[in-house]
Amino acid sequence: MNWHTESPVIHPSRSPHRAARAMEISRVDLRGVLQRGEPGSRDAVTSMVAHGCVVVAHDALGPDLRRALFGRALPDLFALPLESMKRNVSSVGPFKGYVGQIPGMAWESVRVEEACDAGSVRAFADLLWPQGNPDFCDTFVSFAKSMLGIREMHRRPPRLAVSLTHGVRLSRYGAPPDTETGISMPAHRDDGMMTAIVQHEAKDGSCLAVPLDDDTVTFVAGWMFMVYANPSTISHTVVLHVGTNGRVMPCVHRVRTPSNRERFSVLFGSRNKPGAVVRALDRPARPDEYSAFRLSTEGSKFSDPLKAICGIEEDASEELQKF
Repeated sequence: MNWHTESPVIHPSRSPHRAARAMEISRVDLRGVLQRGEPGSRDAVTSMVAHGCVVVAHDALGPDLRRALFGRALPDLFALPLESMKRNVSSVGPFKGYVGQIPGMAWESVRVEEACDAGSVRAFADLLWPQGNPDFCDTFVSFAKSMLGIREMHRRPPRLAVSLTHGVRLSRYGAPPDTETGISMPAHRDDGMMTAIVQHEAKDGSCLAVPLDDDTVTFVAGWMFMVYANPSTISHTVVLHVGTNGRVMPCVHRVRTPSNRERFSVLFGSRNKPGAVVRALDRPARPDEYSAFRLSTEGSKFSDPLKAICGIEEDASEELQKF
């Protein structure tokens, strides 16, 4: 089971105006929270279950780092000619490098693999800037390591980190093609990651605005929280929620820029390393088996018999850690 998350940061000065509607997704303050189980951490889980996303206030990204990232690094990057941007090609697969020039979307984006590795970031910068760009590299690595720190503090189970690779996607949105709706990217679910969005679709079909404050990061669940029980049937009724025991659905979201101004976003994400496989539990429990176990002498020894019969502990076998 893997946690596929992407934690985005949006520069307030380049973001859409906040909706007049009252904010319905409250901030979860994780400043000073050092481990899972503390009140702020529990609130984050509650928000993920309710909305498929959580807006986190954290001090990992200070104002100086944000200014360096959004005030200098991203403007320098997207000022490059298209020919330079297209050098960002990934060997992993399509849509893992430069993405842009899509009809009906004023959006272009590049992605850096192994974003916490200084050598990988330097190779990316040397590809786009033949003379190199040390300032960009320093800012980028500082950001990635700060985001990884937030992720590692709250990921569960932490040992699954060995099967993940971390990347950062840098995006620029121009004026939306449809100025009436202000939609720059239509409603969608992310492929195996979390992303920062201006609007989120609630369970009743309405949209909730996300606050774009200087000290917040938004985590949004993507498709890879789930595994299909029947891969040939794309239906919510057959999906098996592996990583979260069925509690977190991938969040439907869209991107809006009603101000018609340029907007930058940075998405920190993790996904399976090449060749890793996400699969169902090795010990699924049938209801009749669970009932019998719960009432048995052995089952009575456990405060959580369901976890005992089919749960996966953080010190699970090496075989389970492969995915």
